Amino acid sequence: EPATLAYIESVWAQFLPWFHSRVVHIGGDEVNSGNGGSVSIAEQVDYQNRLGQFLGSHRKSVEVWGNTIKFAGALDRSFVIQRWHTWNDADPVNWGKLGFEWTQSSDTWYIVPTEYGLQGGSAALYEDWSHDPQNNPGPYAPRGGQICVWNDHGNRDYNYRDTVNDLLKDAIPAAGQTFWRGKAHADDGHVVSYALLRKRAKTLQYGPDVTMFKNDPL
Repeated sequence: EPATLAYIESVWAQFLPWFHSRVVHIGGDEVNSGNGGSVSIAEQVDYQNRLGQFLGSHRKSVEVWGNTIKFAGALDRSFVIQRWHTWNDADPVNWGKLGFEWTQSSDTWYIVPTEYGLQGGSAALYEDWSHDPQNNPGPYAPRGGQICVWNDHGNRDYNYRDTVNDLLKDAIPAAGQTFWRGKAHADDGHVVSYALLRKRAKTLQYGPDVTMFKNDPL
């Protein structure tokens, strides 16, 4: 409905002064008919593009979820894509080759308060970064990655210290290494194992003068 976009724009106009970041995220996943909804992909892309134009007029860059390659043809190329598909999904796509800036945010890295948490642990995050052909260095590589924290389908008490912190803190060293630099390499060129990298992280902890986790070290 045309009135929907006008209403959402009025909400953004009210809250945009709160956002100091130049980038705002407008979502866009799990909406269209391909995900069981009643909105077509064409309608959704048109809505996102129009909302993006509005936000652009307020000097904001827009980030969206890279839900499916079916979006790519008509989606505004100024959008930054947050790609959540894992590399061996049925619908793999390198958004860089399609003209987008993008970040990798694999769903296997999600921090969710369930019995599995980060699937495979931080070592899997470190290993999977180079296993995904979309993450290889080059002109189409992602500009980095992001770990997401969700509280959906939680089957444990969702509190900071015992749930989120315990799951997130172990992923930080692997994420920092892979998202900023890729896998670590020794002087002779061979890849440093995550087991060794983990020992270094244990020594360094969370950084100079960080005392927040002094009683809860890596």
